[in-house]
Amino acid sequence: MQRIRKLSILLLCAVLMLVPLSVCAHAEDAKDVYNKYNIVLVADSSGSMRDSDGAGNRFEAIGQFVGLLANKGNMVGAVVFNNGVLLKSDKLLELSDMNAKNGFVSHIKEIPVGGYTNIGQALTEANKLLESGKKENPSIIVLLTDGNTEMPSEKETEEALEKKADAIQTARENGTAIYSIILNADGSADASEMQQIANATGGKFKEVRTSADLKEVFALFYAMIYNTEIVSETLHFDANGRAEKTFIVPAVGVEEANIIVDGTMTNCDLEKPSGELLKKADMAGAIFTSKSFTIVKMVKPQSGTWRFTAYGTPGDEIKIDLIYNTDISVTMDTDGLKETNDIGDKIKFTVKIKESGNDVPSEKYDNYEAVVIFSSGDTENTVPMSKEGNSFVYDYDVKDYGSFNVFARIVGEGYEKVTGPVFLNVGNKAPVTDGDFKKTIYVLPFSSKAHAIDLSGYASDPDGDTLSYKVLSSAYMEDEYTIDGSDLVMQKFSLMKGSFAIQASDSQGASCAFNLLVIKINIGLVALLLMVLGGLIFLAVVLLIIYRERITPFYGTIIVNGVQQSPIRGRLLLSSFNCGAFGFDPKAYFQACGRKKQVLLRSKKPLYTPGGNGEKEIVIQNGAFVTVYADPECTSQISIQFRSMLS
Repeated sequence: MQRIRKLSILLLCAVLMLVPLSVCAHAEDAKDVYNKYNIVLVADSSGSMRDSDGAGNRFEAIGQFVGLLANKGNMVGAVVFNNGVLLKSDKLLELSDMNAKNGFVSHIKEIPVGGYTNIGQALTEANKLLESGKKENPSIIVLLTDGNTEMPSEKETEEALEKKADAIQTARENGTAIYSIILNADGSADASEMQQIANATGGKFKEVRTSADLKEVFALFYAMIYNTEIVSETLHFDANGRAEKTFIVPAVGVEEANIIVDGTMTNCDLEKPSGELLKKADMAGAIFTSKSFTIVKMVKPQSGTWRFTAYGTPGDEIKIDLIYNTDISVTMDTDGLKETNDIGDKIKFTVKIKESGNDVPSEKYDNYEAVVIFSSGDTENTVPMSKEGNSFVYDYDVKDYGSFNVFARIVGEGYEKVTGPVFLNVGNKAPVTDGDFKKTIYVLPFSSKAHAIDLSGYASDPDGDTLSYKVLSSAYMEDEYTIDGSDLVMQKFSLMKGSFAIQASDSQGASCAFNLLVIKINIGLVALLLMVLGGLIFLAVVLLIIYRERITPFYGTIIVNGVQQSPIRGRLLLSSFNCGAFGFDPKAYFQACGRKKQVLLRSKKPLYTPGGNGEKEIVIQNGAFVTVYADPECTSQISIQFRSMLS
């Protein structure tokens, strides 16, 4: 029996990394995954596609991808672009039969090629289109181009790159994975741009050199997205012009079975496990035909052994691909799991198999086995689970301190399914974080300086442990940053804006995650010169003020507690009047005011007058006696008078 590989744990973890929530790593129930998506197919139609794919093989690849989609549950749209958007679906649609799928692909084929390449605009429109999908569906973008962002002018190219950075960030915040393909026919394109888009969003990237390989890549991406496997076999028509393929449909979880025939056949039929024979005419509404392949789709097929027979010219070769669309999922519930458990606690783990979100009857569990896995660091402990009605269970007595990721694996009938993880902390509290953060970095022209961002203030540990930090995902390329202790060090910037999902862990492995948005602002040469000039002007003004104050004459006598002084100009320290013991600021001073017939008493420490609230500058008018206190309680005072020489 062919194996249907299930990798839901990997996709779930990738999505969790991208969700813009700072959720601490404590216990939470895993979510059902029914294997349905909101999908936007984004296709390049710039002028260079005329040379890189003159045969139109991209339409065959897109057609095969669309034909394989389950008729129910998926929501699909398209964006075709050059330096603008040439085609955009009004909203995502459920392509519920082969006629709808043929019409969808035909609209894409009608768009002519020409113009430049604005990947940022295309992704922006794809993100907007995904908003019309089903809220419960995860979102996917499949992006095909044959080059890099290129616009008619340098300014337009910079704007397109900024729009691309924004689109990547939007995809990360929405949990949208982008699967990118570059058709690098002449080898001149920089594949790193498309690779970065995929890496930043938790998708996958492929580079091909010939358009004939696009169909294979789209099929591979389909298998990755839908966690299924393509089982291929090459057949030859025998002397009677027949080629047969048998396959077994499991009893649980197969929503549709798809047979792809590459090559030429004149007819075909299907024999059900019950023995009923379906002729090609009987399957007319279930067949998707293109110039290079035929898809035969069986909806809700009977479990058991099927036989597919193709007819053609004796000796000719055809390739048969079998792909299942599955709706099987597994969930794990916990009873007794707390934010922090203690030694001696009892936890019951219960795992259920579901088909289209509904519980599978107990008799169908006989062909499956389940284990629960406790993972901490590099250590895994695997324990068998017991069948109990329509579930698998494991009763766990907590006996070890530490922090563990706990998940279950179910194997049977060709499936391997893994639940999402829950987090068990025993005698140890997980680190906490306050939310998402933003850091702006100003970059000088011609500077290659690395910029360090201190992460230690973004998370803390309730138990006082020192935290270690790890980048879970990033919009930036891996060679653009490093983690050095608690510092995120940015070596260079390929984007003007991009985020990091960062995990902070304590010594026992408990962790929390937060998002950090890094914004780069280039300080241009002109802006730098203006800043320097502004600084010089400011400094000159300050120096001028200081100079004027220093040369301003007093024109009078200052009397403090009966002690008189007649300074010439500038400043006179209050301490020169032998009042240091009164608690005043030792650097407090009188400032001359020229012909204003007054002086100012200034102090960094607040000064108090009767009925006042504390000031750092007091005006002493000509002839007036002013009482000044050193404290708000008015326990230490001096008496000041200024006698002007001016009439």
